[in-house]
Amino acid sequence: MKIRMSSPSRSYRMVPSCLFVVVLELCFAGCSHDTAINFSERHVQTLRKMKFHRPENAKLATMRMRQIHNVLNSETETPDPIQFSIVEVIHGEGGDSHSHFYLESKWNPEFDDDHGGMKTTVKTHQHRVDIFTELLDIVAWMPNIAAASNLTEEEWNAVISACNSIEKIIGQKLNKDISTTEKRAAFKLFASQIEHLLCQLESMFPLANVDK
Repeated sequence: MKIRMSSPSRSYRMVPSCLFVVVLELCFAGCSHDTAINFSERHVQTLRKMKFHRPENAKLATMRMRQIHNVLNSETETPDPIQFSIVEVIHGEGGDSHSHFYLESKWNPEFDDDHGGMKTTVKTHQHRVDIFTELLDIVAWMPNIAAASNLTEEEWNAVISACNSIEKIIGQKLNKDISTTEKRAAFKLFASQIEHLLCQLESMFPLANVDK
């Protein structure tokens, strides 16, 4: 899956960096159309992909990729998946229902937005993200995250190229339905190539250029 993005000078560079902070912890909060899920004929318990593990900025993203790389390329035990407690607030019933998702730690149960008297149901879910999924997610999100930093268009295109290369090298292998041991062995085969690409990304995000 090749990552294709528009130029930061046209669209993503216009997105304020604070948006990416909001996305990390409250990316499904609120009641705007882009945060609600209309399930139509699907059951309302269906969960879409969560983004609560998205780094706030490019420096943190590269730092986290480095941490994951070092762990997977070592002999240490594979860390347990990150686990999030998610609150799903469902408005309506059946095909007319829609849901909003919140981190339980950030959810205010006293908040009651106006939904015209629709029935509201609250459910909790445990969402887990393993280290392989986390790595591939960050690689996929990196061009958007990097668009909020002070990169030139040439540098930003280099970020896209590096992320495309990482995904091409290891994406399909880490997405396979195989054991953790097999995934780590596959990663180690290409660790030196990923190291080279990761160094490229790290060189573009010294601390002074990172939006906080």
